Amino acid sequence: MSLRRPLVRQSFLPFRERRLKLERMFKRGLCVFFAASFFFFLWAIPSARFGAKKLASMAIERAVGASGEQGKAVALKMEETRRALEARRALHEMFRRADASTKRFLSVSGMAPDDAILGRGNIDQVIFLSSKVFQNDDTGRSYRLRPGTRSIWVRGVAFGYKVLTFYLVPDTREMRISAKAAGIEILEDSVQTTNSWGLRGPEPDMNAEVRGIVVGDSFMQGVFIGDKETPPERLRHYLKTRWKTSVSVLNLGHLGYSPDQYDLTFQQYVDRFRPSFVVIGVCPNDFGDIDAVLKRGDGNWNEAKYRLDAIHYRCRLADARCILVPIPWIDQMRTPRDSANYPGALERIGNFMSMDYCDPIEDFVEASLRLSREADRTGSPSPWNPLYNGRIQDHHLSPIGADVWGKTVARRIALLIEPVVDKKTP
Repeated sequence: MSLRRPLVRQSFLPFRERRLKLERMFKRGLCVFFAASFFFFLWAIPSARFGAKKLASMAIERAVGASGEQGKAVALKMEETRRALEARRALHEMFRRADASTKRFLSVSGMAPDDAILGRGNIDQVIFLSSKVFQNDDTGRSYRLRPGTRSIWVRGVAFGYKVLTFYLVPDTREMRISAKAAGIEILEDSVQTTNSWGLRGPEPDMNAEVRGIVVGDSFMQGVFIGDKETPPERLRHYLKTRWKTSVSVLNLGHLGYSPDQYDLTFQQYVDRFRPSFVVIGVCPNDFGDIDAVLKRGDGNWNEAKYRLDAIHYRCRLADARCILVPIPWIDQMRTPRDSANYPGALERIGNFMSMDYCDPIEDFVEASLRLSREADRTGSPSPWNPLYNGRIQDHHLSPIGADVWGKTVARRIALLIEPVVDKKTP
């Protein structure tokens, strides 16, 4: 039997009790207010968001017993998996509501909810892709193009959802029949083929006198244009014409990729291909929301700097010249000149000499003016900028724009490096 006396709580008069209760409620309210304000400002400031994400990654690393690059990969994979599961549930619901012809098209195209690739793209978005054109990648890239695949772009799919979607589908008889039945338009000029390395374009020529690599996203891969019209292929054409020798350019462009995926992809091919030069083609949505980047300068600049520096460093190790090329955004062609946020931020975060930084916007403006004047002279003016795919409501480079890009970058590269051509005696 315990001899300790039970504790007795001291009592106060009723007015004193009410006062103490109000004080406790006031203090708790202050705590909630300041905590909410702290998290609001934490998320509103880009650098703070980056720090918060880094702390979250560190916490996950500690929880799974991983550290360094391994821990980052684990954290990234866990977040990617969570987003993909949420998106796949939404896709199942939308697929259930779709009509029979649309369901048939999605199924034969590898885009039914259980078949589709749901990858991480444009920094933090979930991207919906055909599993017959793309495949999952467990090295951190999230997804990659399938080797030896022929595909084509379509548009007009009546399947609405909030997941970023690219309708690059396998160019098969079954797909074409189902597309016609569903009233889906096939863009015949946009056939894409991948080589045995799983990259768009011809087979890599390891015996070429000059070899180069182009790193980038959908702009470099080439959206809605043919294999011979992509920016890397036009670059190869102009260098071959100028140097009168064999040139092979490896196109690492993958739609939806961001700087971290650029770096991881580049690591996989640089030693294998041994390039003389490397071109990094970037655009505003590589760093965050387009409007936020262009208008406010908000972007994931810390990660971008780390990845661009890493590519630049690997180029030096490989004795390859590295050139950074910001792609002119279509809005910059028709609005007052303001390059402070983009591409100005690249100049602040990059370690590129002026000679290794090539901004094609002046050539783009001159080409646009020249083509506009020619159209007026022939009586066929157009509301669309011919350097972009405006005629099909798309902002990527048209074949003309890709050609201007290739010519501009080739001119710079030709001034930076001089190929050593093997002069064989007859």
